[in-house]
Amino acid sequence: TVAGMLADHEKRSTGDAAAGLAFLQRQMLSRAALVATSLAPPGSREAFETRDAEMAHNFNYLMQQRHPGQKVIVWGHNAHVAKQWPEPQKPRMMGNHLAGTYGTSLYVVGLVMGSGRATNNTRASYQVAQPHPASLEGAFAGAAVKMGFLDLTSNKASWMSKPVMTRNWGMRPIFITPDVSFDGLVYIDTVTPPEYM
Repeated sequence: TVAGMLADHEKRSTGDAAAGLAFLQRQMLSRAALVATSLAPPGSREAFETRDAEMAHNFNYLMQQRHPGQKVIVWGHNAHVAKQWPEPQKPRMMGNHLAGTYGTSLYVVGLVMGSGRATNNTRASYQVAQPHPASLEGAFAGAAVKMGFLDLTSNKASWMSKPVMTRNWGMRPIFITPDVSFDGLVYIDTVTPPEYM
């Protein structure tokens, strides 16, 4: 209701006032989506899709209202930025929304890691699982690559278009089709936890 009222006021406003009202409206819609996400069963397709649709709306707002015509970099977990994510419930994530909107002007980079320690969303540290030799990470590790970037849009190899094992959060095996989910991959052999401020 508040977002709708702000939209009505925005139509009758100009300049900085209209921009400020548009920003407030976006905040209200984001808060409503946060409530809807928290009411959905945790980890459900509904929770993921509500959250990620709103993340895509926020991105669109930034591109159209705050940074029109500019290049923007967005950090996110592989699942959120991927053009297609293969989890069992196959939720429509932010990257899928953005791929439909921005097409080839969107370049999505996935991040895979070989070993080390990482942290989860609660900032708890955990040991990254050893990669299976036949996995995406295993291929990088087998090539003795410490850090690398692989563009999946050029110099195509057949394996890029076939399901291959990788590890979600460096732990749980899943299968992705690399060039369907991402445009490029960054590999880091040994990761360390962030130092939180």
